[in-house]
This record gives sequence, structure tokens and C-alpha cells, in this order.
Amino acid sequence: YDAKISRPPLDGFSQDALVCRRKILQAACETLVNPRTREEYNQGLMEDALSVELPLEKVPGALCLLQESGENEMVIEAGQSLLKERLPKPLKQDVVLAISLAYVDLSRDAMALAAPDFIAACEMLERALKLLQEEGASNLAPELRTQIDDTLEEITPRCILELLALPLDEDKREEGLNGVRNILWTVGGGDAMAIAGGLSREEYMSEALSLMTSLEQVNLFVATPSNIPAESFEVYGVALALVAQAFVAKKPHLIQQADKLFQQLQQSKIEIDFSLERGLCSLLIGELDECRSWLGLDSESSPSRDPSIVEFVMENSLPGLCKLLECWLVFPRFRDTQDVQFKLGDYYDDPTVLRYLESLESPLAAAAAIVRIGAVKASAIQALSKVFP
Repeated sequence: YDAKISRPPLDGFSQDALVCRRKILQAACETLVNPRTREEYNQGLMEDALSVELPLEKVPGALCLLQESGENEMVIEAGQSLLKERLPKPLKQDVVLAISLAYVDLSRDAMALAAPDFIAACEMLERALKLLQEEGASNLAPELRTQIDDTLEEITPRCILELLALPLDEDKREEGLNGVRNILWTVGGGDAMAIAGGLSREEYMSEALSLMTSLEQVNLFVATPSNIPAESFEVYGVALALVAQAFVAKKPHLIQQADKLFQQLQQSKIEIDFSLERGLCSLLIGELDECRSWLGLDSESSPSRDPSIVEFVMENSLPGLCKLLECWLVFPRFRDTQDVQFKLGDYYDDPTVLRYLESLESPLAAAAAIVRIGAVKASAIQALSKVFP
């Protein structure tokens, strides 16, 4: 009792609410100090027959005490019911403040879990802030508002990652996708730029991208303003995402877009060779001579020649290049493709893909042969021998 009386809340309750709070505490103390009334009270607890009638003007003081005691759900339920009534302005502000503090307490509970629930914590804080902004006066609890804003800024990036990690069919994931855009566009360029929580942009975006589908990565890349340049790892990921989308959605024109990104990386990252990626992109659109050139298969002096790749192709006989391509087409980094086993036949046997290859005047005999690699026939071997002498 002494502790409660001597430490009233400092969050902006009206003087009337604080007076009511004090009177309720005094009544509680008087009840429990007197042996007879204490016994009656205990009996009422056992029989679940206790009730207290409070005039409306004393309700804010009661809500204040309930919130201090951790009865947050009760405060929110009772408070929201009261807000539906036409309340005097000071009384309404007290009710709004009590509900907001209850939401803040619930957010702390979510953060105190062994595995913090960032989604629930953010949701509670956003409700508190919205309530203060919409129902409270402009001068109501400014310190509390600042505290909520600061906490949201700190934990929202983690909340976004939790939203992205939800099942792909969850509607709330859309909030995570929007959140990544907002963070990326707010932080801007530069992988050393800090995101809340001490993460660099590269660390944060790497984790976020690992929780996204190939199409989501492509859409994010396309939507990002040109004044926010993508980092090299993001460009590389999007290039692979375009290849994955070309297979999944049977859109072979995306291969050429991917190749342009690999070319961009090759020009900007002189120390890294992207010949394998560019060679296999060439193979996917039927440009077999370009493919062999990029991989250095026809010239031992080619700067692009990688002995391990040449050895792999030779070990796998005629369909070696195709085997190399299927090994490369593994996309565990995208959530929509991590369990997909890619087979070239699924791609080259599609009418849309074949029509596209035909429009490029690529050697369709090779494409037809690739389709049949699963069960190599004499006609397929004959076609392949023309392509790979």
C-alpha cells in the first residue's frame, strides 16, 4: 500500500484519475487491515461473488490500478467498451492512456519470451500509438509516444523478417514485403549503412532476401528507385531469380534480362569471373556457340576456361553441357523453388519456350535433343553430335 501510494504513475493521468486511484487504494487497505472485513473479502473470493459498483468518474482510477497490476486484457476490453460512449474529454483521455499503457505492457511481454515475438510486440505498440493519435489529445503523454516510436524503430526490422518467414499463403506476409521496401528505400545505398539493431544493410538484406520468393526478389529490384543502387550481391541474386522465374513461369525472355545483369556484374567486378553464368544463360536460349566460347571449351588458351568445368563436361560425355546446366539450376535460395527439381525437358518441351527459341533462330535440333536426354535415342545422339563435335 505504501509503495502504491507513494509512487503514482507519471504517464499523464488527470488529477481526478489519480485522486480516484488513491481513494480505491485506501478503501482496499481499510478492507484488508480490518480482520472482519478481510474475512468477508476472502470468503467472497472463494465464492467468486465479489463485485464493486463504481461511478463513471472513478472508472479511470480503477483502470489505472488494473493496468499497474498487469490486468491488461481486462483494461483493454473495458476501456474499448467505454470509448464507444460519449465521455467527457478528460475522462476519455484517461481511458485512452490506460488502454495504451496496457498495449505497451503486452508488447513487453511478447519481447520477454524466450524467442521474442516481434510481430506481436510491434502490433501492440502500433495499436497504442494509433489510439493515442486518434483518440487522445495532441498533448497527451508525449513521452510515452516518443518511447513507443523509438521502440518501434528498433524492433520493426526484426518484425519484418518474422513476417517474411511466415508461410507463403499468409496474408500478413504482404506487410513484410512492404516493410522491406520501406527500409531499403529509407536506408538507401551503401552496404555499410546501419539498420536498427546494429545490422548493416548487406546483413539485413541478405537475411530478408533469403526469406523471399524469386518473383518477390525480382519485383523488389524492379520497384526500387534508380537513386538507390543495388549492391552486387543483390544484383547477382536477382539475376538468378530471373533464371528461376524463366523456368517456373516458362518465360525464356527473362534469361536475356538475367544475362544483362551478369554482364553488368562482369564489367563492374573485374576480379570475379561470371563466364559460367553467362555461358549457361547462352545455352538456355540455344546460343550454343556462345556457350562453348564463354566456358572456354573450344580453346585451351581461353581466359574463361575452367579445368574443373571442362573435366565435368567431358566426364558426362555428349550431354555433359546439359548435365552441367541441370546441376547449376539449383535454387535453394528462393522459397518458391527450394524444393523444385529442375529438369531441362520441363523447360525445352514447353511450346512457349520452343516458339521463343524459334524466333531467335536458335538451333532447335539441339533443343529437341536436350529434351530427350532422359532417354537418349539414336536421333538425339545424332543431333547432339552435330552440336558438340
